[in-house]
Amino acid sequence: TEQNNQTGAIIYGEKPNNGIVPKSPAARAGLKFGDRLLSVNGVPFESAASLFTIIQEYNPGDAVNIEYERQREKVETSITLGELPAKAK
Repeated sequence: TEQNNQTGAIIYGEKPNNGIVPKSPAARAGLKFGDRLLSVNGVPFESAASLFTIIQEYNPGDAVNIEYERQREKVETSITLGELPAKAK
């Protein structure tokens, strides 16, 4: 994710298909490259760093509601959090 001129965090990667890890909780929830994440359980955030701070308050297995924007349309989905891969810790 990255910070843009607007609040939230945009899902991105070096290639359009690598912004979301296949079979991850985010992929299962339908999040895609280019989505702008806006809030977690109703708590808005300003950047990717603040998103990670909010997510760290939860445990693997917890379900959270994510509000995001795709092509200027706001959408909400539920994600059951998973373990952070060892190489990403």
